[in-house]
Amino acid sequence: YKRQVSTQSTGILNIREQYTKMLKTLVLLSLLTYILATACPDGSSCPGTDTCCQLDSGAYGCCPYASAVCCTDHLHCCPSGTTCDVSKGSCTQSNSIVSKVAKIASSVSL
Repeated sequence: YKRQVSTQSTGILNIREQYTKMLKTLVLLSLLTYILATACPDGSSCPGTDTCCQLDSGAYGCCPYASAVCCTDHLHCCPSGTTCDVSKGSCTQSNSIVSKVAKIASSVSL
């Protein structure tokens, strides 16, 4: 009987340790996401160095470029140093053309 109780106690301790490790990892990931995020004017945030661009709804979306150019259509964005040409559906830089990209939804900060 003692051996059985000891085994059960060890199992409970292992589960508790695993739960504690998972919780610490989750907190660390949440903290890193907050630290490495770009804050948008509406209180939402974008991951890493993504640029916040306003959507038609007034909310903000995330452009996957740092210091991006937000297009006037409120749907797309272009890399820094380019111009958004909504009528042509592209981003231009001098004589070259770069494809524009659609923005993704930003996340709400807690």
